[in-house]
Amino acid sequence: MDKPQALSQLANTLFGISLLLVLFGVVHYAVHLPVFPLHAVQLVAAPQRVDAAQIEDIVRNELRGNFFTVDLEGTRKAFEKLPWVRKVNVRRHFPWQLDVELEEHVALASWNGAELVNTHGEVFAAESEQVLPKFIGEADTAAEVTKMYQAFRRAACTAQAEGGANQSVPAPRLAVTPGERHGAGTGARAGSGASGALRGGLSV
Repeated sequence: MDKPQALSQLANTLFGISLLLVLFGVVHYAVHLPVFPLHAVQLVAAPQRVDAAQIEDIVRNELRGNFFTVDLEGTRKAFEKLPWVRKVNVRRHFPWQLDVELEEHVALASWNGAELVNTHGEVFAAESEQVLPKFIGEADTAAEVTKMYQAFRRAACTAQAEGGANQSVPAPRLAVTPGERHGAGTGARAGSGASGALRGGLSV
């Protein structure tokens, strides 16, 4: 390859790179223009538990930028810090709106008298005036205790359906012992006096 041809190819390459940089600068400048303001934040469904004032506070104080530059991940995390919020989905809705979908916790029981546990067996911090079953245990036992409770409820409903509506099914205390959780298998123990040394248990 002769020298003039090599110089021509080099010039073409440099021109292409320069053009890309110019285009990038134009796009970057355009998306930061005030002609793309974020006008609205729309909730996909009305929340049942989440305080509307807390949602408004996040919209006013946490959202930064315009339609293109707003931080969707940061917005999602801000909403997920609210009590009763389990998961959040945030997406842009052209030309100037954000759609926010909140999944709220559904409380199944109280947890150690201080927190709540949801139907997925996840412990979360919130206040509830509902009369709920009382679960006792360490945080890493919540999912297992929830499964035990749900299995018990299914068995109780089946027994009532088979034995008649007037037949009552006693509600035992269930617990998972450390040996059962970490040994050969997982088991449940039912009785009226659950030991204080048990790692996970529930009372209904």
